[in-house]
Amino acid sequence: DAAVPQDLDAGPGEPPACRTPVSVRANGTATVWLVIDASGSMLESFGTSTRWEALHQALLEPSRGLVKSLESQLRWGLILFDGPAPNGNMAVLPDGGVVTFPVDPAATCPRIQTIEPQPNNYAALSAAFPMLPLGGSTPTDKALNELLMRYGTGPAVDEGPVSIVLATDGAPNDLCTQGGFLQPPPDVRPFVVANVKQLLARGITTYTLSLAYQDQQLMQHLSEVAAAGGTGKPVFTPEDLPALSAALQEIVGKENGCSFRLSSRIALARACEAHVELNGEALACNDPNGFLVHDAATLQLSGRACERYRAASGAKLGIDVPCNALER
Repeated sequence: DAAVPQDLDAGPGEPPACRTPVSVRANGTATVWLVIDASGSMLESFGTSTRWEALHQALLEPSRGLVKSLESQLRWGLILFDGPAPNGNMAVLPDGGVVTFPVDPAATCPRIQTIEPQPNNYAALSAAFPMLPLGGSTPTDKALNELLMRYGTGPAVDEGPVSIVLATDGAPNDLCTQGGFLQPPPDVRPFVVANVKQLLARGITTYTLSLAYQDQQLMQHLSEVAAAGGTGKPVFTPEDLPALSAALQEIVGKENGCSFRLSSRIALARACEAHVELNGEALACNDPNGFLVHDAATLQLSGRACERYRAASGAKLGIDVPCNALER
């Protein structure tokens, strides 16, 4: 809809400030990509189980798993990734035991197993999620490249919001080049951050989930990844299965029904100059219970604001911005 600029009151002796209303429409069904580190270290302990088992239960347990409970409301996609490892398809467990992974060592880097996003996708994701991880290394930057290539210019205009849940337990590495096992591999952490920033520039947000909360060196890197992801949320660091389930519920709840397409594009640097009201009540910008602007054309309600919008029949959402804050 065409927006008509309005001159609003200004201070004494100041020219009127021009603000223009921006119409919104609810986005289509959101897509959530589960990008999961399937390296051998995912067999390390996590509460009373392993990291891998806890992730499987939190996502895919038939009666309480998150994917099953929301399979009709979201388009779920899955990427499992690993890469070559010096021990082939064997790993030493924390208790000193040895496990042999049921798949051959990765012959490609990254090795990717993908389930395309669809609604009602629980059966496909459950069948693709093995009982043991793939067992190799952690080429996270290259796994994210897969999504960069897929969304070359961003999601389709009529597509709902797209977000990524990156679940990992180790720093990214590159054992892909010839001789990678015999020499120090390159530091690819900056590439992970850069890829997440590029995804955000295409309108795709990234949530970061650490399954190795006690690893402070990893936390430093993942904090940078989370900051680049555009969600306003820090790294999620659950310590056991209940905390992991709660973290995933919090993440995915933000992608379910509270995302809106804007009729005009807002300059991101001035997004918080927008005035947003829900049923006549002003909402705060970048507030856990207010709103944030994911990209130039997408507004997201968060926390209690999202709950109020979903709970009220005929809820009214209004937004206006300074005229010169719109992209030209």
